Amino acid sequence: MKRVRILVDALIAWRVIVAGCMVCCSAFFYDACAETTLTGAASEVLPPHNTEFITSTAFMLAGMKTPHCMGWEAVTATKAWQQFASSMDTKWKQFFATRGHRIATWRRTELADIPDNATIFYPFSGPDFLYLSLLFPTARHYVLIGLEPVGTIPHQDAIGQENIARCLADIESSLEDILRISFFKTNDMSKELTETCLTGALPVLMIFLARTSHTIHTVQCFDLADNGTIQYRSVFPSGIEKHRCRGVEIRFSSSDNRLKTLTYLSANLSDNGLNRCPGCVSYFDGLAPPLVTFVKSASYLMHKPYFSRIRNFILHKSRMVLQDDSGIPYRFFDNKTWNVKLYGMYTGPIDLFKAHFEQDLAAAYRRGAASLPFRFGYNRQSNMLRAIKINNQHVP
Repeated sequence: MKRVRILVDALIAWRVIVAGCMVCCSAFFYDACAETTLTGAASEVLPPHNTEFITSTAFMLAGMKTPHCMGWEAVTATKAWQQFASSMDTKWKQFFATRGHRIATWRRTELADIPDNATIFYPFSGPDFLYLSLLFPTARHYVLIGLEPVGTIPHQDAIGQENIARCLADIESSLEDILRISFFKTNDMSKELTETCLTGALPVLMIFLARTSHTIHTVQCFDLADNGTIQYRSVFPSGIEKHRCRGVEIRFSSSDNRLKTLTYLSANLSDNGLNRCPGCVSYFDGLAPPLVTFVKSASYLMHKPYFSRIRNFILHKSRMVLQDDSGIPYRFFDNKTWNVKLYGMYTGPIDLFKAHFEQDLAAAYRRGAASLPFRFGYNRQSNMLRAIKINNQHVP
């Protein structure tokens, strides 16, 4: 199939305007990713894809009805999908009316100063675009990094009549934890993304994009070269290649027609993992400032000495850090460099991570903290730290 690069970004804006004029979707997968390279910044060059098929697939996975012909009629006509859609509508409506509403209200005051051109950096994220969309809705570039493989966009053949009910149950199960307790359980997520009709993080990202009222335009898989340049692949890879950092770039638009980019990297962020994949570090270094780092439910990995490289990168490059106590230890936020504000309550980690209790953080909370009106992270009594770099100082 001939591959073409479309050099004019305005064409994508035009697609947004005419999105309501979709034609019936083809059962064919979609055009392969174009082969080219880019620096660590988000791509401005877009190849043609079957946008209608990608969008309709996201709607189908999310349990959302659409008046457009989707190519998924055999699935959406089943009783199993209709029950799934009804259940999903109920759960999402409840989420947005409660926690989602409280998060949106809170960020309007506490995160009001984040510029629209900020790059949102979310290590240890898995496919959690949901909380990024709630906390940073005006950002233009989101970078998520997790251990989960990229995966592929499901094709009709992957969800046959004989396994529709099981596939839909797997989707509902994979979303249960993040809607209910605000995070994915890593072991459960790894199983759900490898042993079901869904593969990898991409289908879950598509669900979150659809349910947060975004329109997907392009999906491009890529590898990172050692110098951090993106090398688009002609096919979606299966599995994980040793010493290779792979990812996917999704171009999409918000309900107000703002064009955005989501980059998901499947990478090991330990010191050894980054040493084996130098392209990740080079890519991170090339991300456009200002950088805002977000960390939630990160298993306290940056408390460990063998996650020092990613911790130091965040402290050095970030204009702001927003995290719970599972992120960077409190002692690293020197008050001469960072303006720190605490929210919620700190009662220490859950039993699984109790070895990472922070005496200095507990003492800081005893001196006072602002309220936090929603659950955030592992603990029911949640905590959050917002650190803003004073005069954008350099951190050695």
